Amino acid sequence: YYGTNTFTGIFNATGGRSATNLHGGGAGTIYTKTWNQREGELTYQNGNSTTAALSILNSTTFSGITLGNLTIANGSRVNANIPLTVNNTNFVLDAISEFNPYNDFWALRITNITISGNIQFANNYSFSPSATMTLYNGANLSHIPNSNATGVTALYSINLSLQNITIANGAKIDVVRGGYSSKNGPGGVSTSSGTSNPGAAYGGIGGGIATTPLQKHTYGNLTAPLSPGSGGDGGTEGSAGAGVVFLNITDTLDVNGLINASASKVTSTGGGSGGSIYIIAANFSGNGTIHARGADNQNANDGPGAGGRIALYYKTRGFSGDFNLSGGSLLASGGTASSQGSLFICQ
Repeated sequence: YYGTNTFTGIFNATGGRSATNLHGGGAGTIYTKTWNQREGELTYQNGNSTTAALSILNSTTFSGITLGNLTIANGSRVNANIPLTVNNTNFVLDAISEFNPYNDFWALRITNITISGNIQFANNYSFSPSATMTLYNGANLSHIPNSNATGVTALYSINLSLQNITIANGAKIDVVRGGYSSKNGPGGVSTSSGTSNPGAAYGGIGGGIATTPLQKHTYGNLTAPLSPGSGGDGGTEGSAGAGVVFLNITDTLDVNGLINASASKVTSTGGGSGGSIYIIAANFSGNGTIHARGADNQNANDGPGAGGRIALYYKTRGFSGDFNLSGGSLLASGGTASSQGSLFICQ
């Protein structure tokens, strides 16, 4: 805390290093505030560590709820477990840093968001609707899994209403394990026989075994899909469904990387179903990939998962990339095929 600052030295609160640099310490906090500032500034910097432990921002660490500026850099990995408002006008996350806002997060003054690292969202977060977000090579946006969701409504999703988003080649929005857990969800199936593991339904019907047709029906909204994919059957570790992506872009969405709401593959289980991708964009461009596939089957008695749902609304479209809503592949004989999901496009 200071009135005037003529200090030209260095503040250093980096975590320690191990001999092999495999398990470095998490970054400490550097908090500064002038006497005239309403809110202080919080900085995490960790000496470009690529193996650092997490730094936890909680009510013990910080008693306030508003920061004038938040900086996470140089290999810092930060979980924000308290409600937090930040008044940055720019936010940059470098390629070896990670930020996980697991509580309410409000950043309504940010106009430029530049991401090269990893962000995992929970719910109740918002940026300025006039902001521009750029995801560079290596960037990854995800959300925590909807394991405890009920009905057809997601608890957690990627939900961004911005002016522009650019997803560069090598960058991704990835909700591959963000849906319902094993056997759960409206399209999930739980059997007790142990001899067959049906795949989950969502935008299509999951695969199964011809002699035990236990698959569920489709669910969710064709024109405004916001439901998670369901989990496949199989012991306690069935393939999880995929999560939910909603992008509401008032100017340009440029996708040259990946938007992925495909279900994960797990050996010896029924496949989970693909999730939801719901896009509204005035101008839709790029040559990337947008997927909501079901998970493949791995064994003869496993059914693959069904495809999810994609809905796209646009004014102008120059996108030349790939949409994929296929059901999971039959990689082993004995199961029956799953069906593809739904693709709704409206200009």
